[in-house]
Amino acid sequence: MEVQQQRETPSVTQFDPTIIPWQYQVVYDIDNKFNYDSGVQEILCSGSVGSAKSLLAAHIVVKHVLKYPKPRALVGRLSMPSLKETAVQTILDHIEGDLVEGVHYSFNKSIGKFIFKNGSEIICKSWQDKKFLKFRSLKLSIAWIEEGTENDETYFRAYEEIYNRLGRLPHVKENILITTTNPSGPSHPLYKRLIVTDNPDRHVYYSRTDLNPFLPKWYITNLLDSLDPKMAQRLVYGKWVEVDQEQIYYNYERDRNYRNYKYKFDFRYPVDLMFDFNIAAGKPMSAAIGQYINNEFHVAKTYIVEGARTLDIMEEMEADGVFEFPATFRIFGDAAGKANDTRTKSTDYSIIKKFMSNYERKDQTRVKFEYCVPLSNPPIRTRHNIMNGLFKSAAGNVSFYVYQSAKDADEGLRLTKLKQGASYIEDDSYRLQHVTTALGYWCVKVSKDTGRINTVYKRMV
Repeated sequence: MEVQQQRETPSVTQFDPTIIPWQYQVVYDIDNKFNYDSGVQEILCSGSVGSAKSLLAAHIVVKHVLKYPKPRALVGRLSMPSLKETAVQTILDHIEGDLVEGVHYSFNKSIGKFIFKNGSEIICKSWQDKKFLKFRSLKLSIAWIEEGTENDETYFRAYEEIYNRLGRLPHVKENILITTTNPSGPSHPLYKRLIVTDNPDRHVYYSRTDLNPFLPKWYITNLLDSLDPKMAQRLVYGKWVEVDQEQIYYNYERDRNYRNYKYKFDFRYPVDLMFDFNIAAGKPMSAAIGQYINNEFHVAKTYIVEGARTLDIMEEMEADGVFEFPATFRIFGDAAGKANDTRTKSTDYSIIKKFMSNYERKDQTRVKFEYCVPLSNPPIRTRHNIMNGLFKSAAGNVSFYVYQSAKDADEGLRLTKLKQGASYIEDDSYRLQHVTTALGYWCVKVSKDTGRINTVYKRMV
């Protein structure tokens, strides 16, 4: 155990599965219990964040390709960039110290391919393009699918195609498909295939964050303060619980998060402006103003105008006297607003910044502002999860409030849903969905910049 703590990721020879009991059970069963004569052995490592699932899977894959002559492993995930950042990097970290690149193996970074001295390979595949037939030319002996619950019914065919490619190398006895994932709900295809089954070739192992002795004591505390209660059941305690798929912001409660009086600004703190840019019918230009004070988000007022130009929103705020506030302003919103506005030769944000730069208050002072828009928008699901945790965390903390002049935000948070028949996409035909998106961009960026969210989300946004 002392050796393993010397590196963030232990090497192949340093790895000791007996320290975490569920890891040892998986390794023991692979070596001693599985009946490989009956077919491919499917393993689901279902557990919470920080429970060392990925390290175990990396160890199993590397051990496999070193054990046999010329086996072939596939490591896959829905998105290739995510795959390289997680599973591929874990493998690289795991073999470091034991194997030397250029001596024991070669690595093609652009396609994520390892070739080892014994002729074995690890190849990387993703399937966000839905081109599932590309798997049919492969011959595999082991495969690892990272974050399996990313694959809903739309993408689950990738799992089935990969499964069908295993067992195509007769000289390799062990044929394994291992999936590592945080839990989803009981309606997910993985739950139906691997958990609710009597098939003896399908094996499920559960892990919990609090059983990993290598995590610092504050890790779980931070998790519980970042996640809403239902997501905490999944991501801390490893339970497959259903979250309302109809209502996106299922943890928002009007009695708790709405305050039926006008917000009083505290000009000792910045005043935040947040935007989502639209012009199509039923998709109005949407904005809001608020403040982040002492770890709490306060939504003071919304601005929603059909067919508006960006300048129209700014003029509405001006008419409200917003820019007379004796405060520093911060600009948040949709990263796509940095692209050229199809209605003008300027970008949405250049219009906003020009307006604020040229605005002269009645006392003849200039507006001070900061531009806080990230290079890209966060993943939709991540944005939703962070906001649900703000409405009320598993630790019982409420950090998000909507006020009387922002009733559109209150209604939008209660009624925004996912688009039916699509992958995980918001139904943007609902006119108040757009202001909730603007609020989400604000919440995620501020949470990341202030360290309010833990590393689970921070690496995603």
